[in-house]
Amino acid sequence: MPTEGNDRITFRIDDALLRQLEQQAAGKVSTYNPDKPLSPAEWLRDHLPYFLEGFRRDHATFDVLEASAIVDACNGWAIEPHSVPLLWAQVEDAIRHENLAEKWGIDGVALIGRLRTLSYSQTWFVCRAATCGYWDAYHASSDHKSALIASGLVRA
Repeated sequence: MPTEGNDRITFRIDDALLRQLEQQAAGKVSTYNPDKPLSPAEWLRDHLPYFLEGFRRDHATFDVLEASAIVDACNGWAIEPHSVPLLWAQVEDAIRHENLAEKWGIDGVALIGRLRTLSYSQTWFVCRAATCGYWDAYHASSDHKSALIASGLVRA
């Protein structure tokens, strides 16, 4: 977890991604030392801001009512890496058993269908935004819509 003064992010990549990074880095030189070949880690460091910007731009967003229903459905859900792809089922259960579609005035079937089409990374983002992101923003502002926007679930 990042701490003040520590902006390092640590993660593991699989062999296929490492090979892809090696291919991307092949024949390129370091932006910090032009006499040195670019390593996969350096290539990733140089390009990560562009990936993150693309991810921020391309992630799934929802209208305020849909996002509210997702946050409501995820409230209290202990999300694990293996359960991320089941976001749609979590929302479906809440629609079916807690009348979430009526509560928020949404088309529940359409929302579930949309959630089922998201990639793992898009779904992970929605899960993260609907839990930590939303609640962190809500506790800071006490404003529901502002928290949805700050979490990234709703575009400003």
